[in-house]
Amino acid sequence: MYIVVYALGFLLSSMSTLAGAIPVFLYLSYMSILIVGVYLGLGTVGFAASYCFNKAIFGSLKSD
Repeated sequence: MYIVVYALGFLLSSMSTLAGAIPVFLYLSYMSILIVGVYLGLGTVGFAASYCFNKAIFGSLKSD
């Protein structure tokens, strides 16, 4: 969420230097790709960490 707010804040503060719709579209496109990549990467790390934690905790239980 922080990256989205930062990207929009940067876009609004630098609107005077971006002339036309194409630079704004390119900026939003590249930032969208970056944001989706960061979210997917962090989600993957979170899932892998919780999976390893659960496997380590519940792997030592003995079922009857």
